Amino acid sequence: ACNDCPARAAQKTFRTPISASGWQLTGGWAIYSETPPMVTFGPPVPACSDGMDNDGDGLIDVGQDPGCASEDDASEAQPTACNDGLDNDGDGMIDLADMGCTAIGDDTEIVDGAYAFARPVLGTDGNRKHPYGYNGAGEIEASSATTPPTLIPAQLQFLSWHIDEGSAPYDLKGVQVSLDGISFTNVAVCPETGAPPYPFCEPFTQDRDINDWDPITLDVPPGFAGQIGYVRFIYSTEDGCCNFERGWYVDALNFATDCACANDADCAYASSECGMGTCDTGSEQCEIIEMNVGDSCTSTASPDCSMPTCDANGWCASRFLPFERDECESCDDADAQCSICTNGTCNSCPEMQTIDFLDTTGWVFTGDWGYQGCVRANSVTQSGTQPCFPSPQAAQGEPNTQPVFGNDGSRTGVNPFTFAELEVEAGTMVTAPTTIPANLTFKSWHQDRGGNDNFSPRDKKTIRVSIDGGMTWSNIVDCTGNNTTAFCIPSPPNQNRPLDQWDDISIPIPAALVGEQGIFEFSYDTVDSGQGWERGWFIDDFNINRCDCYNLTCKP
Repeated sequence: ACNDCPARAAQKTFRTPISASGWQLTGGWAIYSETPPMVTFGPPVPACSDGMDNDGDGLIDVGQDPGCASEDDASEAQPTACNDGLDNDGDGMIDLADMGCTAIGDDTEIVDGAYAFARPVLGTDGNRKHPYGYNGAGEIEASSATTPPTLIPAQLQFLSWHIDEGSAPYDLKGVQVSLDGISFTNVAVCPETGAPPYPFCEPFTQDRDINDWDPITLDVPPGFAGQIGYVRFIYSTEDGCCNFERGWYVDALNFATDCACANDADCAYASSECGMGTCDTGSEQCEIIEMNVGDSCTSTASPDCSMPTCDANGWCASRFLPFERDECESCDDADAQCSICTNGTCNSCPEMQTIDFLDTTGWVFTGDWGYQGCVRANSVTQSGTQPCFPSPQAAQGEPNTQPVFGNDGSRTGVNPFTFAELEVEAGTMVTAPTTIPANLTFKSWHQDRGGNDNFSPRDKKTIRVSIDGGMTWSNIVDCTGNNTTAFCIPSPPNQNRPLDQWDDISIPIPAALVGEQGIFEFSYDTVDSGQGWERGWFIDDFNINRCDCYNLTCKP
C-alpha cells in the first residue's frame, strides 16, 4: 500500500521545482515565473536609439528628445500615447496612471515587458513561442495539463489569469474530469459562439494587473465528487494570433494538493544552492527562500545549450528564454554560441549574417547609418518610385536581399530630387562584440566618388576593429589612395548602378586579432554635399555577428 500523507494542504500551488511532478503536461504547459513579453523587436532600429533626429526638433534619441522614454520607443514625436490625455489601450487608465506608462515619453500605454508573478504558477504561453519578442514568432497550440490521481471535490476551485482572445472562436479553454484518465467529461468549456460563460473565457486584450486573478468555482458533474480521478485543463488557440497575448495561468487549486508540511524539515527536499526549503505554516506548503540570486548553478536541463543561474524564486533556472543566443560549448564554430537548440543539441551559427533577423542590441548607429531597403532619388532619376534592392523570393533571410545596412550619403530622401536638399554626411556603424575572423567578408554596393583620391577624397570609407571596447582602433581598410578595394573605386558619374550588382569583399585581418572578441566600425564621410548623382554605400551578408539572431530562421 502507498504510504500516503497523514494530512494534505488546503490548496495546491507551484512554489518548488518539483511542484508539477506527476502532472501530464503537453504543449506550452509548464511552471512559469513570468509571462512572455510583448513583441518588441525585429529588423527596424527604434527611432529612439537610431542616432537620428526623426522628428526634426534638433534632439536625438533617449536622453535628449522628450518624445523618448526608452531606447525601444518607436517614435520621437510628441505628444506621445502617455502624454495625450487619451486612453489609448482601452483599459480605463490614461497616460501616467496607466501601468504601461513609465514616463511621458512612452509611445504606448501597453506593458511591453513580461509580467512577473508573485510566485511561480502553472500555465501555458498559448500561441507564443521563442523568441517571444520577435514579430511573427507565433504558433497554433492545442494542449493540456492533467493532474496526478486526486480526490475530486464537489466543486473545483482555482485562480485564473489570462491575456488572450478569450473564446468564440479563439483561445478556447476548458476544465474536465475523469475517473480513469482516459475518458474525460467536461466541467466547463468556452463555447465557440455566444457569450462567455466563465471568466477565463472573457476576451482580455489590454493590460492586466498581474494580481488581478479570477476566482473560479465550478460544480463537478454527478458521479465524480468524492472519487479518486483526474482533473484536466485544456487550451486550444485555434490560430497563431496575436502579439499582445500572454497565455493562460492557474494557481491555488483545491485539488491535486500536496502533503501538508509541519516544519522546515518536511521541506528539506526543496533546498539547493539557490535556496532553502522552508514550511509556510500558514498554508502548510513548502516554499523556497532564495539565495545566491544571479549566480551560476547546476542544472540538468540541456547543459550544452544554457547558462543556468539562480533566480529570484530560489530555482536553478536555464533562463526564462531558453536557448536564445545562449553560450553553447557544443557548437563547432569560433563564436561558441547557439543558433538554436533542439532536443539538447546546439546547432552552429549560420555561415553569414543576412541582417534580416539581426539583434542590434549593443550596436551604435550615427548619421544616416541604419536598415535600408531602397536607394534615394538623385539627379539621374529625379522623381517617381525610389528603386529598391531585391526582395526575398521565398522567405526572409535569403542572402543578398533587403533589408541591408547602409548610408545614403549626401541624399536626404526628398522626392522629387532637388539640389537644394543635398547634405554633408559623416556617420558610423559600430557592431556589437563578435569573434574576429581571419577575413572579414561581406557584400558591398556603392554609388559615389569612392573616397580614394589622395589629395581631395570625397565619400571616404574606413573600416576599423577594436578589441578594447573602442578605446583603441586598428584600421583594416582606408579608402584614401586605395585602388584595389571595390567600394573605394569611384563610380561612373551621372549613371545609376543596377541594384543587383554587388561586390564580394574579403579583407584580411591582422593575425594578432583573429579569434579575439572585438567590435567593427564602418565609417562613411562625404566631406561635401556631392554632385547629386551619388546614392551612398550599402552592405549585406557579412561573416561577423553571425549568432546574433532573433528568429529561428537563423538555423543553418
